[in-house]
Amino acid sequence: MTTTTRTPAPAVSRLTALWTLAGLVLLTVNLRAAITGVAPVLGDLQDSLHLSGVEVSVLTTLPVLCLGLFASAAPVLARRIGAEAAIAVALVLITVGIALRAVPAQPALFGGTVLAGAGIAMGNVLMPAVIKRAFPSRVGSLTGLAMMLMAGSGAIAAGLAVPLDGAGGWRLALAVWAVPSLIAVLVWGPLALRSRRARRAATLPAASPAGPAAAPAAASPAGPAAAPAAASSAGSAAASTAAPVAASSAGSSAASSAGSAVAAAVAPVSGSAVGESDAAVQRSSSLGQAEAEGGTLLRSPLAWFVAGFMGLASLMFYVLMSWLPQIMRDHGFAAGEAGVMVSVMMLIGIPLGFATPVAAARMRHQSALVLGVAVTMVLGIGGLLVAPSAGWLWVAFLGLGTGSAFPLAFTLLNLRSPSPMIAARLSGMAQTAGYLLAGVGPLAVGLLHDLTGGWTISLGLLFVLIVPEVILGVLASRPGFVQPSATTAESELEQLIETEAALSVREPARTR
Repeated sequence: MTTTTRTPAPAVSRLTALWTLAGLVLLTVNLRAAITGVAPVLGDLQDSLHLSGVEVSVLTTLPVLCLGLFASAAPVLARRIGAEAAIAVALVLITVGIALRAVPAQPALFGGTVLAGAGIAMGNVLMPAVIKRAFPSRVGSLTGLAMMLMAGSGAIAAGLAVPLDGAGGWRLALAVWAVPSLIAVLVWGPLALRSRRARRAATLPAASPAGPAAAPAAASPAGPAAAPAAASSAGSAAASTAAPVAASSAGSSAASSAGSAVAAAVAPVSGSAVGESDAAVQRSSSLGQAEAEGGTLLRSPLAWFVAGFMGLASLMFYVLMSWLPQIMRDHGFAAGEAGVMVSVMMLIGIPLGFATPVAAARMRHQSALVLGVAVTMVLGIGGLLVAPSAGWLWVAFLGLGTGSAFPLAFTLLNLRSPSPMIAARLSGMAQTAGYLLAGVGPLAVGLLHDLTGGWTISLGLLFVLIVPEVILGVLASRPGFVQPSATTAESELEQLIETEAALSVREPARTR
């Protein structure tokens, strides 16, 4: 007789966990530098490529718009080629886009910006889902690490832009960031290839004699390429079985439950009766989870609160990152000093990028953190309006505000999700809607400056937007989980993670 045997998910080794962690580190390092390194050299770009004021405003807006427009492409691509391959493609887009921007031509500058923005958008969407899936007991700390690395790389890119411009021109200042993104491609490439081989091996039928002694599944090929083995499949198994994570202590419980479920799924089965029973229970559990996590998030008020808070927090950050150097130059600061101010603003956010998610994960209600963000933003933007000469003081407050708001919004994607599947779907929705909202900011501020000839109206608009940011943040920080509404259509992200989980958790072989 013939038996259809599916290879169970291999155990997650220490080497695999370290390889996956290294991939996450390299991914996050490349999600800001390509954006923040442009603003300090905008003047040289404008002079060299003869850009108009409107074109400069569009250039500063394009990356943020791309974060919203291309966020929905991540689950579609990942469902077709796998999550690891989708991340590798995203990093390739970032690398090619950065290199293309170094070509001294307007089409290359704008086209490269779109490519890099598309890659960053996909990486943004996949990152929180990978953290929740692969490291469910470390959501707070790893989200904090990711935010810290994003802030750090962004600050370094902004701080080195002017010195690199002076050493080799704006082309060198932009092109240098293709190096770390290329290194990240080399790390995620083997992960993608190994995942593809695992997918093929998992669906191959194997002939074996009937009886208790069934032929074992074919072993995975060994070798250097197998180093990152099981990063995706084991993480996906945890994603399909982990309990909700609402705080770091709850995350530990979820990790324990996920580990037990994975162990039960790959345990050998003795006797056909036990195999049939376990298979029935597994099918029932999988169907129950799919039914509970199906539906749309578009009808969830909590999902929109999270998306709105993320959008306004991102708007504040990208407006300041894009225009703060020009604002400070117009108020009498030298070009080099103005560029350093942006770098310092982001450097202040590095420790906050780690501390804020950890603190948020330990709190039941995060409204105190939201109010803290509001106070610092009021002082920073208000100070620029009334006393711009004290620019360094207001930059410090802005660093505290922006350095806390965005990591908090990113952490809420996980804290308001009952499962990794919902976290991935909420991430895609919040980033699509949020970044589309944030993309309006740099363009609007630039146009207002051109129309009024100053920065007072633009800064006043940012000051007013603090109010809805606080309201949405408080509503998003209330305890609870996003609950999808019933619908017959499955989202692309749900199908992606269900496919990944299906490769990790297999029902025992049956004898025909």
